[in-house]
Amino acid sequence: MRRKFRIGALCLSAFSASIFATTSVDTTIYKIVSPTSMEENFKIYSFHEGRILRVSAHDSAWIEKLEEARSNKQFVRFSLGDDSKTVEDVEILTEKIDYQRIEEVGPQKFDGQGFHPTNISSYGLVEELFDSLPEGDGESSQCFQRAHAWSYQMWREHGIKSNKVFVFFSDNYIANWNYDWWFHVAPYVVHSGKEVVLDKTFTDSPLSMKDWKDIFVYSHESCPTIKRYSEYENSRGDEDCYLFKSPMYYFQPLDLEAVEEEGQVKTSWVEWEVEAGKSAFYYKSRRESAGGLFRRIFGR
Repeated sequence: MRRKFRIGALCLSAFSASIFATTSVDTTIYKIVSPTSMEENFKIYSFHEGRILRVSAHDSAWIEKLEEARSNKQFVRFSLGDDSKTVEDVEILTEKIDYQRIEEVGPQKFDGQGFHPTNISSYGLVEELFDSLPEGDGESSQCFQRAHAWSYQMWREHGIKSNKVFVFFSDNYIANWNYDWWFHVAPYVVHSGKEVVLDKTFTDSPLSMKDWKDIFVYSHESCPTIKRYSEYENSRGDEDCYLFKSPMYYFQPLDLEAVEEEGQVKTSWVEWEVEAGKSAFYYKSRRESAGGLFRRIFGR
């Protein structure tokens, strides 16, 4: 079994200067991590590609403004260096995330109620599904776009209900391995009761949950499965990683957070999210719609 080890791509999107001709990005912030005694930079966990941006400790005056923007869910325009991760300037924008309510309920966790993935009896069909998916380019698309497009294609063309698995990396893991991303996501299907991940950008075949996870978690430590997004958000970093499994309709980490904070439960596809997912596989549409489309992706 051959595997494609292109970890440097992960949730990398069509952000690079060669496509967008810019070294700035507008994004909201998940959290800010202060440097340890061995580090020189603050780490900004952005919702842009799941990318971690670096702010020099010498520019700590920016941090108070960035913390306020994070709290207010405001967009920030980061000007980046040639490495696409070192912050050279920041501008706080007035636009804020406006959650679109989908279904009003109380605080939620994913407990499997109301959504049941298709149990596929034939492994041959699992392989056919994998082969039918477009590969996608990890250097010019984002993992959650590809995962959404793949999930939608399996449902639309084959009637298969899949789930998604998000792997969230802990602060300790990110620091120890100098990791540049804080999450990755892919769809998985159920074959005779077993979970099989379909991540065609990084693998040549369907993989078990553990084998897939081990591609991204270099320590090969196990990842606890969590039911609420806040379990990762409030974690102390004792683990290297956490797995969050959701129905196929959930597009990105903001959706998982909104289940608890805004009471949003998704029970169907959202058209613009499906189109955003499909755009991962079409260079022209990504380039022509980059401004408006990616603004919606990272904050609606």
